[in-house]
Amino acid sequence: AVTFGQPGDGHGPRVTGFDLAGQEEGNDPVAFQDIFLPLHQHFLNITIHAGEMADDDKIWQAIYLLHARRIGHGLKLVNNPKMMGYVRDHGIAIEMCPSSNRQTNLFRDFAAGQSEGDSYPLRQYLEKGLAVTVNTDNRGISRTTMTDEYLTAARLTKGGLTRWEILRLVKNSFKAAFLPKDEKDRLLKETDKIIFDRILDEYLPEKGE
Repeated sequence: AVTFGQPGDGHGPRVTGFDLAGQEEGNDPVAFQDIFLPLHQHFLNITIHAGEMADDDKIWQAIYLLHARRIGHGLKLVNNPKMMGYVRDHGIAIEMCPSSNRQTNLFRDFAAGQSEGDSYPLRQYLEKGLAVTVNTDNRGISRTTMTDEYLTAARLTKGGLTRWEILRLVKNSFKAAFLPKDEKDRLLKETDKIIFDRILDEYLPEKGE
């Protein structure tokens, strides 16, 4: 990762981030602290799978010991309001994966009228102001697409997701991208224009004539 994360041939880095994922039980992030040191020394972006099924201490370790800028899943963060505030204030992204999360945690499917199961914390994260995103996790294992993930996220959220909430999730994903700030700013401006034009066409069609 260090070797291929260096700019080459004028085309920028070939590796933009490094992820640690797998079974959380019996595998604390602290065990990988020394192994991650070269990544930190070469300023590689870090994302860590934490808090999917194990407790929120794994998320704390990922943030403080492995310097994660993004947290994969982060479902147990909802149990620690103080840490939620820290994650929000420092712009640490939470990569939620609805299909995978439902497979591992049996969250309630409101669209199917289920009355049992835990509530998916997506809306709580949005209301708290976290930089939460929707992701596929592993498209092969979950047999899913980004479209399906947004639909599943809506099914697991009481009352579904509003258009504005979906647009916010999309925009959060641009902000969380492991890209140089100037490139992200350019993409965000382009995205904002697309969204603005679409809203303008829908609500004020005469303006587009």
